[in-house]
Amino acid sequence: MNCPYCGAPMKSGRIDTNAVLHIIHYPADIIFEPDDCMDKRKVSRAFAKREGWYCDSCKKIVGIFNTGL
Repeated sequence: MNCPYCGAPMKSGRIDTNAVLHIIHYPADIIFEPDDCMDKRKVSRAFAKREGWYCDSCKKIVGIFNTGL
């Protein structure tokens, strides 16, 4: 995928957050984990569906989420 902001190629992966623990870690962070990171550990299907893309050029993260409809 190419970055919708600058047009550079993006790295595929998934989006993760520490929002569950946001009381301890306020404010909550959004983290990008590249595909090769997921290969090294077991990830549940629910977490694996959080598709994300990272642009090295402009340092932006783009997430793609299903609405569940």
